[in-house]
Amino acid sequence: MNVYEKTISYYLKSILDQTSQDFEIIVINDGSKDGFQKVGNSYLKRYPEKLRLYRLNNIRVGITRNRRTYYANTSPLVWEASNVF
Repeated sequence: MNVYEKTISYYLKSILDQTSQDFEIIVINDGSKDGFQKVGNSYLKRYPEKLRLYRLNNIRVGITRNRRTYYANTSPLVWEASNVF
């Protein structure tokens, strides 16, 4: 999902609060220059078994989406759209 510093905490908390805990969260920072990485790192320290955080160098959105599939360790895959919240 596309998130920013102001929204990443809301999205991650919402997903982590689910009753089912059989999932992993893949977050890709695609060159964000706001505080996104700092917030993501704080969640990564708290939830290392659930969260994986990657940093890319501002590549095209299609490539970023494909990387999620490459990085995933689980099946099936579900992609959240940022406008769902």
